[in-house]
Amino acid sequence: MNPISGGLTSGLLDSATVTNLPSDAIASRMESVGTEFEGVFLSMMVKEMRNSLETGFFGEESSDTYGGMFDLFIGKHLAQSRPLGIAEMMLEQYSKNQDRSSPTASESSPQSPLNAETVSKTI
Repeated sequence: MNPISGGLTSGLLDSATVTNLPSDAIASRMESVGTEFEGVFLSMMVKEMRNSLETGFFGEESSDTYGGMFDLFIGKHLAQSRPLGIAEMMLEQYSKNQDRSSPTASESSPQSPLNAETVSKTI
């Protein structure tokens, strides 16, 4: 068997690559992922709103095709202005998780290992 060529996996990031990326590169990537997610969410919301109408915007025959394109366009356009703030919330949550998992945070507050006695007391 031949291994997967480098061309197919060049866009994938493994944990070593992510660890070595500068923090602003990760933050900008997370921001774009958040904006894209918000666009998909808004597109789905617009689609459901449009489906609640008895007649579509574009007539019966072309409603599915043009309606789907309309939903995607409006969702992407709305996401650029970030009306819901989903991208910001995702970036904030990612930053909090990164702060917790940073080596300096774990060195400054060592945690005791779990044992069966401690776990059974909490349950």
